[in-house]
Amino acid sequence: MTLYRVILLTFPHLKRFLLKPIRVGASVGRQMCRKGQGGHSSYPDTEIFPRLAGDPADSESLVALYEKYENELKEAASRYFGRNEIAESAVRNILVALGRQARTCDPQSMDAAQWVHQCADAEARRLREALDAGSSRGRHCGRGM
Repeated sequence: MTLYRVILLTFPHLKRFLLKPIRVGASVGRQMCRKGQGGHSSYPDTEIFPRLAGDPADSESLVALYEKYENELKEAASRYFGRNEIAESAVRNILVALGRQARTCDPQSMDAAQWVHQCADAEARRLREALDAGSSRGRHCGRGM
């Protein structure tokens, strides 16, 4: 699944904005630089997290976060869900959760990669627990009569 699809599935209302350039804070004419093919995002953490703190649905920053920390997100999901469609869905949910929690990360005073690892792991665990709780309730509902 491409990153574009991940973002569209997570935030379908952002389709019209995905190709639109977004300006960064006080530097009016400057845009975040795009990554080269096949490499990690060159967006600095000092731009990604403040932008997500201001707008957790900022598509450019979510794409940058995904590109830069894709392996960490997938590892957290696979630890709790294995490698399947549920894990792919978990990655999208983890990405959304990181966007919402970005205001708690200050990449100038903490290691952003460690923060991503901890938050992704906590969200994957929370999703696993919710899935397990939902499936155990479902088993009991069908019994009786």
